Amino acid sequence: MSKLIIKNNVNIGICDIIIVLINSTDPLIYLHEVEQVVPDDAKYRIIIDELLHIGNNNERFIYLEVENKKVIKSSMRFIIIPKQHPIRMFSRDILLFYDLVDCSILTPVQKKLLKKGIAI
Repeated sequence: MSKLIIKNNVNIGICDIIIVLINSTDPLIYLHEVEQVVPDDAKYRIIIDELLHIGNNNERFIYLEVENKKVIKSSMRFIIIPKQHPIRMFSRDILLFYDLVDCSILTPVQKKLLKKGIAI
């Protein structure tokens, strides 16, 4: 199984691509893989959800831009995504679909919320 789940062509305004890490490794080691999934000659806004890497905190979501298949490193920053945002719901669905909740670093309360279908 891949270490990333990538959703292209999202229509939520703040990004074009959502990437959910499905393991606890540092997302920056996957930047080359991110560059490979975007089409040529275009600029894309990407959000990486690293919930399984660092937990549910203010550094959970990384925003970055890719232009002409190259990550613009100066664009990288942590962003805060509001609760009930579609990005959080997408991440919840991925974690549940791949059965990643029980063996994660999340707290028992967070695991219970996810299993009840509540996005955290």
